[in-house]
Amino acid sequence: MNMASDKRSSARIVAGSLLLVLGTAFVWFWSRPPSLDREWDEDVRVLTPVEQKAGGSVRLAAVRDWSYTQNEIVSKSYTPVEYDVGELEGLWLYEQDIGLDGLIAHTFLVFQFSEEYGDTRWLGLSVETRREVGEQYSIVRGLLHGFELTHIWATERDLVRRRVEYLD
Repeated sequence: MNMASDKRSSARIVAGSLLLVLGTAFVWFWSRPPSLDREWDEDVRVLTPVEQKAGGSVRLAAVRDWSYTQNEIVSKSYTPVEYDVGELEGLWLYEQDIGLDGLIAHTFLVFQFSEEYGDTRWLGLSVETRREVGEQYSIVRGLLHGFELTHIWATERDLVRRRVEYLD
């Protein structure tokens, strides 16, 4: 055997080992079961039970409606609400740029109901990373499925002001 052949063999072994390690990490990230027994960050701690009622209405047991300033969370409340799906008037898609000049974004939906619903007329749904207390978000880790996900049902005011005022 010559030296060039030995270098190619070594390179193949290294590449194969690297692929094995990356493949194992990928399978591990994607196969982790969700957990309810961790200490979650407060903004993603409460899960909202959703119940479909007779006649086409839907009841959400805990819609988040927090208030923010630039520096703090001013109030934290959860409200039970019931919507008649037949009274849906519009659906809005919001986009929040989170990196690479808009190539990476967070999106969320806002359902618009009739004015009769008052302050709860605008219902938002956002899929969020469920971080543990003290855990920081990372775009790379997020893309590699390194966080659990949760659905946040909140008022439009909560979702928009959280991003614009509190998270800048």
